[in-house]
Amino acid sequence: MSSRTRRRLLQAICGGLPAVAAGCLTRSQTAPTRIEHLRVLNFDHEAHTVHVEITKATETVYDSAVEVPPADAEATDWGDGGWGEGVFEEYPTEPGAYVIHAYRGAQTEDHRRTLDLGAYDHDCAEVGIHVGDPDQPEGTAELSIWRTFDCRTDE
Repeated sequence: MSSRTRRRLLQAICGGLPAVAAGCLTRSQTAPTRIEHLRVLNFDHEAHTVHVEITKATETVYDSAVEVPPADAEATDWGDGGWGEGVFEEYPTEPGAYVIHAYRGAQTEDHRRTLDLGAYDHDCAEVGIHVGDPDQPEGTAELSIWRTFDCRTDE
């Protein structure tokens, strides 16, 4: 192959790469997500109030608080069933690009935790908010948000 033919072939291939790469690198629109369950588990041995605000396109579509009872004094490990539990009700169940904000009553909104469901491409999400951690020292009541996309629709 002559150097002139090789040059034209390279120009043709390389000239088309930006257009092809641009199509491959742009992020597709994610599917709207349905919130299947929204619960709180309290691993701390003190009661807490947990606030949840759900926004969609910067508009608040849900704002509620749940009083969560303390964990049993005997609850010391994962899965022993003695944790305090609370359930949020009447949150939006239609699919959407939701952002979930959660914070404890003793915290300010500046210390809230956030889960952006729009960052994932799943049809549904089960969301659990945890207060404390059984693997941490007593009195460490940090808030965390957990999610799974393996939704159980039988509950």
